[in-house]
Amino acid sequence: AHLNAVLDALPFLDNCASDADQCEWNVETADDALALVEVLPTLPAIAALDWPKGKAVKVISVDLSQLSVQVKSERDWFKLEGEARADEGMVFTFEALLAASRSSSRFIAMGNGVYAALTLRLKQRLSDLASVSEIDKHGARIPRLAAAWMDDALEGIDTKADKEFHSAIEKLRTTQEQAIPLPKTLQAELRPYQEDGYLWASRLAQAGFGACLADDMGLGKTLQSLALLLARAEGGPALIIAPTSVCGNWINEAARFAPSLNFHLYSEVDRDAVINAATAFDVVVASYNLVQLAGEPFFAKQWHTLIADEAQFIKNATTKRSQAVFELKADFRLALSGTPVENRLSELWSIMRFANPGLLGSLTRFNERFAIPIERDKDRDALHTLRRLISPFLLRRTKTQVLQELPPRTELLIKIAPSKEEASHYEALRRQAIAEAEQAIAENKAGQARMNILAQLTRLRRAACDPRIVTPAFPAVGSKVQTFTNLAIELVANGHKALVFSQFVDSSACCARPWTRLVSPTNIWTVPRPQRSAPNA
Repeated sequence: AHLNAVLDALPFLDNCASDADQCEWNVETADDALALVEVLPTLPAIAALDWPKGKAVKVISVDLSQLSVQVKSERDWFKLEGEARADEGMVFTFEALLAASRSSSRFIAMGNGVYAALTLRLKQRLSDLASVSEIDKHGARIPRLAAAWMDDALEGIDTKADKEFHSAIEKLRTTQEQAIPLPKTLQAELRPYQEDGYLWASRLAQAGFGACLADDMGLGKTLQSLALLLARAEGGPALIIAPTSVCGNWINEAARFAPSLNFHLYSEVDRDAVINAATAFDVVVASYNLVQLAGEPFFAKQWHTLIADEAQFIKNATTKRSQAVFELKADFRLALSGTPVENRLSELWSIMRFANPGLLGSLTRFNERFAIPIERDKDRDALHTLRRLISPFLLRRTKTQVLQELPPRTELLIKIAPSKEEASHYEALRRQAIAEAEQAIAENKAGQARMNILAQLTRLRRAACDPRIVTPAFPAVGSKVQTFTNLAIELVANGHKALVFSQFVDSSACCARPWTRLVSPTNIWTVPRPQRSAPNA
């Protein structure tokens, strides 16, 4: 019975044969040996420990109950100080414990054959705190944005915090329980999951945090955002940054669902006037490129609400585009993305850097704490900590999760503006078509003119799909194919199946090259052209 008690407490020891007169073990690793010395004296089954030669080794346990922490509020941080008092007068500073928690071993050599052993419970809690802590010459500190997470991490620890920390926690709890009505001026009825998304973002905004809404494509991120803009309109001006092809959609959707808002498209005319005049109920819509190029007028303005649509456009934090977006000042930031951003850690850091600056620390520190351990070492603890840290600020629903709330069919109309090169190419074709038609008419060849006009119209339609269909030597990919490529990336990332139709069979030649980057050839099928006898196909 005594032997079984020892084996249960120290599972790394092999079972001893039942008919053996005595049992011997050779403990190979230092950590197992120290664990042996730590545990054996605590077992009633052990009568005594013998040290046949050498100096006795002593291990003193340090548990969660022996740790005390003080929390002091600073401008953007909560400073953590504290100590752990163990037996025989041992005292460990909080910074030393955080440093020890980053080691693979839970034992700290104290000299003279004495070791301190962090219990598994204490080491796990310290590892959690260390993962979001910044340590410098002034001590350990944690971003204010991680207040709710830190409150959970400090549970069970003797904690003394100032009034500001308690106020921040209380504000969080109050806003999470607060009922926020939908704006009366919203000209739409939100589905239940959309109303949940609106409430979630509104509560984070009231608590002073940013958010990332990563709902699946087609679930109404724009509509949820418009409801939020209406609710916050009185507080000041809003800025929406989006890809050029999406800016027009925001204007159209706002006119339909939020007509009480004053939407202004930031374009080539009166640029500074649009920004300077923006006030309550005004929403400026600008492309990522124009924000990057204009810079200072956007940076100088304090925006009450800032929305980054298609936030994957800032997934690379080192680009000038992302750096420009990071410079914008706003009371509340909302990132919109249709892809699961948590699956790409570098993209996740960049989007969280926009929504909640400082939450995940510097990129270098993030890579050390999360990216490398998760991606290279498959560290489940690091992944669990990261998910807990970002979960309050990231909301994602897929079509499968809300299927019962969706209508039978959702239609999305995407309007695409041609590039300058495409527009020039199209205009040249149009002028050529007019010239040839006029020549046929002048030669009094009516029948030939009619056929010529039909052929030229078809040519223009084909050029509108992609210039390379008509002019194979055209040097660039058409805007429609570029837009579809981005759409296809999002579809693949979300695990969707897609059936793509084009009236012109040779469109597939222009699209096939971008598609091969997205999916394997076995996932692409060519649909034959419908027969003329099937007009509805």
